[in-house]
Amino acid sequence: MRQIDEAVAEVFQVMLDKPCAVIHASCPCLAQVRASVSLAGAVQAQCSVEFSTESARQLTSAFLGEAPPDPSDEAILADTVGELCNMIAGGWKKRLGPQACDTNLSVPSTSLCRPVECAAPPQAPVHSRAYSFDGSSFIVSLTLIKAPG
Repeated sequence: MRQIDEAVAEVFQVMLDKPCAVIHASCPCLAQVRASVSLAGAVQAQCSVEFSTESARQLTSAFLGEAPPDPSDEAILADTVGELCNMIAGGWKKRLGPQACDTNLSVPSTSLCRPVECAAPPQAPVHSRAYSFDGSSFIVSLTLIKAPG
């Protein structure tokens, strides 16, 4: 998970000029806005991020540099969470070393749901962490299907 922690910190520092810290080593789903990116090739995995609507609004505000959007503007919230997931997955991929060359990222898929709808039985080991930025929290999960190396 150290590589995911590094990728998350890098995305928030470089893209948003904000610190982002681990607050829990593992935690339950809190998703109302969820995005995932699949990795296929030498490494097979899925990276997902989960946000409450309020945390997704704070993230969107940070990305756009303006006041948080209305909670009913679900499309912009989903797009922002999807883009963050893509950046985190890409940041993790670049830390894979030689396997990165033979691993492809999918486009992000997003969903708006209640936490119970997001809970699905894992197909492989899932590593999750909760992070915090500007008082808002979110979860990053990494499901390894075929591990690096």
